[in-house]
Amino acid sequence: KNSQVWLEEQHYSLQKLGVEPDQLIFLPEVSIGLVGYGPVQAIAIWDSQYQEPLYLVTNFALAYEAAWYYLQRFHIETFFSDQKSRGFKLHRSHISDPKRLARLLYYWQRLWLICG
Repeated sequence: KNSQVWLEEQHYSLQKLGVEPDQLIFLPEVSIGLVGYGPVQAIAIWDSQYQEPLYLVTNFALAYEAAWYYLQRFHIETFFSDQKSRGFKLHRSHISDPKRLARLLYYWQRLWLICG
């Protein structure tokens, strides 16, 4: 929320965009940071079920697509941490055959999705 975007030759903090609950603000083709990296898309989205808005900087062209992929991140990170440190300990399995590893991960993921 403190990231700076360049908009019309001036920089603004993302939180100063003034996004309200159940609102999305999409800024296409902006630069980010004080040095002006970009062009990128900046998104401020606030789902009213959350206490604060979400601020994203992305290369996705569509704002809702970027938000959808961002939300998938939590499922993916949980899945991989289950495979390594909290659950199966995949890094200790010593499986070296890529096909066997892919099959194992596929079935483990299916089981994880079904059982939650």
